[in-house]
Amino acid sequence: MTSFNNLSLKYKLSLALSGSTLLALLIVGYFSFQYGVNSLTETTLSGGSEDVQTRSHQIEGFLQNIGQDVLFLNGTPPVQGILRARENDDVDPKDGSTTGLWVKRFQTISTSLMREKPQYQQIALLDNQGVELTRVDRQGETIERSGGKEGYQNQGDTQYFKSTLRLRQHQMNVSQVTLAEQKGQLVTPHQPILRFSTPVFDLQEQAQGMMVITVFANSFLEWLPRDHPRGWQYYLVNQNSSFLRHPDQAWEWGTQLQDRSGRTAASHFGEITPLLL
Repeated sequence: MTSFNNLSLKYKLSLALSGSTLLALLIVGYFSFQYGVNSLTETTLSGGSEDVQTRSHQIEGFLQNIGQDVLFLNGTPPVQGILRARENDDVDPKDGSTTGLWVKRFQTISTSLMREKPQYQQIALLDNQGVELTRVDRQGETIERSGGKEGYQNQGDTQYFKSTLRLRQHQMNVSQVTLAEQKGQLVTPHQPILRFSTPVFDLQEQAQGMMVITVFANSFLEWLPRDHPRGWQYYLVNQNSSFLRHPDQAWEWGTQLQDRSGRTAASHFGEITPLLL
C-alpha cells in the first residue's frame, strides 16, 4: 500500500536580491508524484526563508489532500460495480445492479465531495481508452451530473491520460498547471487547472481506466500575493520556464498565450535561470 508519507512534492526554494528589494522566488519544477520517494530540495541564499517555506508547505499539503481524495474515490464500491456491470451486459452479477445505477451512486458520492471542496472543477471516471464513463462538473455555483453518453469526451490523446495509464496501483499522476481548454480553444476568462489521476484496476489487477479530479489552480496560486506588505515578490514557474504566478500578471502563461510569447523565466532571469530550475 502506498502512503502519502512516502510521496513528496519536489520543489526548490530560493531567495535572491534584486537591487534593494528582497525577491522571494518559489520554483516548482513540476507537480508530479513519482515512483518512490522524491527528494525535497531547499536552498536559501538570504533571510526571509520562513515565509517562503510556510507558503510552500501550504501548497504541498493542499496538493496531497487532493491526492487522498482521488484514492478515496477510486476505492468506493461504485467503481468496481461499474467495471463488473460493463463486463456483463450492463448488469453486475454480484448484486444485479445495472451500470446506470452504479453510475448514479458514483455521481452521488462525487457530488457530495464537490460540495465540500469548492476547489474541484470536475470529477471523472475514464475507461482504458480514455472515454469518460461518468463525469460531474462544477458550473458556476451549481454542480451538474453528466446526462448521457453523447456528452462524454475522449481523453485518450491527452498527456495526463497516457502518463497515468503507465502507473501501478495507488500511484498518482499530477499534470502541469495549464489554462483550461474546451474543444481546442482556451476558456475565457482564463482558468488555470491541474489534474490528479490514478489508474483503476479490476480484481484481476488489469488496468481498466482511471480516476481524475480537475482542480481550479487559482485555489492555491492566489496564496502567493502579487503585493506583499514587506515588498517581497513571489514567482511560481513550471519546468517549461512559464510563469504561473508573477508580480506582473502580463508575464504569466507565456508559453500558452500568443500575445505573451517569450515572457518566460529564462527571458526574465537570464543566465541565472538554470540555477533556479
